[in-house]
Amino acid sequence: MTIKGLFVVVLGVFFVHGLVAQQLGRQVADSLYSAGDYVAAVDAYLQYLTERPDDVVGHIRLGRCYEQMGDLQSAKVYFEELLQKLPEDRALYRLYGDVLKKMMRYEEAMAAYARYAEENPEEAAELIRGCRIAKELMAAPQGCVLEPLPTNSPYTDAFPMVYGGAMVYLSERGRMWEEWQTKGEDAPRVAGKAMYYAVRGDQAPLPFDQWMEFADGIVSISADGALVAWMTGGEGHWLRAIDALDDDGRVKIVLARYDNERDRWVKEDFPHNAEDASTGFPYLTPDGNTLYFASNREGGYGKYDLYVSHYRDGFWTDPVNLGPHVNTPGNEITPYLRGDTLYFASDWYDGLGGYDIFRIRRVADQWRDRENLGACVNSPHNDYGWVIDGEGRAYFTSDRPVGKGRQDIYVVTQSSEKGTDQWQTKDASPLEPIVIPPQKLKTASTHRPLPVIDLSKLVIDTVAVLRPEVEENGRYYCIQLAALRHPTGLKERFGPLSRYGEVYSLRSGAWIKVRLGCYSTKEQALAILKKVRQQGWTEAFIVYEDEQTRAKHRRIAGAATVDPTATDVTSSTQEGAKSKSASTYKVRVVAYRPPTTFHTSVVSDLGRIEHWTKGDWRIIVIGDYHTLEEAKRVLATVKERGYHDAFIVVERNGLLEKWEGSE
Repeated sequence: MTIKGLFVVVLGVFFVHGLVAQQLGRQVADSLYSAGDYVAAVDAYLQYLTERPDDVVGHIRLGRCYEQMGDLQSAKVYFEELLQKLPEDRALYRLYGDVLKKMMRYEEAMAAYARYAEENPEEAAELIRGCRIAKELMAAPQGCVLEPLPTNSPYTDAFPMVYGGAMVYLSERGRMWEEWQTKGEDAPRVAGKAMYYAVRGDQAPLPFDQWMEFADGIVSISADGALVAWMTGGEGHWLRAIDALDDDGRVKIVLARYDNERDRWVKEDFPHNAEDASTGFPYLTPDGNTLYFASNREGGYGKYDLYVSHYRDGFWTDPVNLGPHVNTPGNEITPYLRGDTLYFASDWYDGLGGYDIFRIRRVADQWRDRENLGACVNSPHNDYGWVIDGEGRAYFTSDRPVGKGRQDIYVVTQSSEKGTDQWQTKDASPLEPIVIPPQKLKTASTHRPLPVIDLSKLVIDTVAVLRPEVEENGRYYCIQLAALRHPTGLKERFGPLSRYGEVYSLRSGAWIKVRLGCYSTKEQALAILKKVRQQGWTEAFIVYEDEQTRAKHRRIAGAATVDPTATDVTSSTQEGAKSKSASTYKVRVVAYRPPTTFHTSVVSDLGRIEHWTKGDWRIIVIGDYHTLEEAKRVLATVKERGYHDAFIVVERNGLLEKWEGSE
């Protein structure tokens, strides 16, 4: 072979090798995307797209990864860049509009959907209508109180259910609950599948080993524990059912009954699983005789629709679609029946974005009065999996970026504004069956109740979880502004909010969380939160921190440098006048070191409370007062209430200086 021929062969080998490497790179990225590992998928797509910049699908999936991670700013920028390259691709405007809607930029989202109308005018009209509804929902009274579950971990916690007097949920924290309990967000991630955990009252979660074999799916259980409906599949990862409904990887429902004689679960496929579609998100009524579920089988009104089947005389009836008052052209999932009210999640037009939680009532065997639960419960992100306990508290799952992990559980309590009938509490009465098919469930003869599980044994020798609202336990209320995967220009973007407190960042896994605060009472945090949202940060949310977390802060803007002892603070202010750089007068009330606490309620009637820090000192300041006379009157009142070391300060260029006329 000539040298020239050898060169051609070698060049061909390298060319084929390069094509194979590119193909494998796309396969790896797609596999990570399908598995819901969006952080790793971003890196894989970025590497692949440097070699294949013309792969439009790869670019779209990269943008979707940013969106699913909650990094909406990056997703927005990425889709804008795609639209510059492909301005005639009207379908991209649909994806771009969805991101804008999640950012609550409803006017811009409607403009994007208007461009999408050139491809699908009917759907675009409904999407535009949905933006208008979202604006109305945001302006309506909330009518409830929403808080994150105190036992959320830095990983995924999802799909709560109430069973045996405990709240049971699926978590990816693994078996390292003791380390997590001790180390908090520093807990190591462990290999292996997720587990179910049980929580009673204020105590720490413990592994619920009785459901260990169901940990790769979502379960619903009858009140007596005799029957479990288990969703499994989705390429082995239960999160795919939420994140990638349009992708391959089907799910199915398995029914499991406990055999006491053999001390094991006996499983049988639900006889109405679809061969060519998914069947999942089961909900069993307390008597175990009615099963609600979601399926994307043919004959529905959209993608995933809700269905119902009944167990009668050893048979499961043919599934019945719940109809157009419940189902939409989009996805409906996670059904939950309480009395005559059905709760479920939908990603269609009349929500804030992503999946929203809705309810609809059954009147004379007809579903009526479909209603979005509103902006207290729902967010522009995915909210789903609603359940209610015996005391009227509701729990659901959300992937909003203000949480502790990728997905978190939130607790909702009703306020007096909507009365005591906000959440229905009576047991459900099943619908009458429509058809009895000739197929009998083989495991019907093994219907035996589960052994009674004493959940009180699960909480022996555990450490109580601190209630966030108890100030004496060292909790602080902070405001989370954003959670970013690739943060840039933080000071420029968030610095103007430093007027309300210190702006800082906190790393949590692959995320950089930007926060403001902190404040010792929820009332103060709520007051600042309202102002922050008025400044355009509509997705801001209150979170809780302890001293261990606060030690990890990285200041972005607005940190105080005043000496808390105030004995050597320089002053340049003359009585009766302020220097040009001093904006207002304030009253410094007290300085203290944790674990000592200060209840700001004793002075909150005198002005806006500010929390300043220096090292491990906390300084409480009241402001602002535009005249020295007003500040002196407040100072006199503060001293009358026992704070004899209080004095007047002024703020210059982000620093507090003692007014030289102070005693």
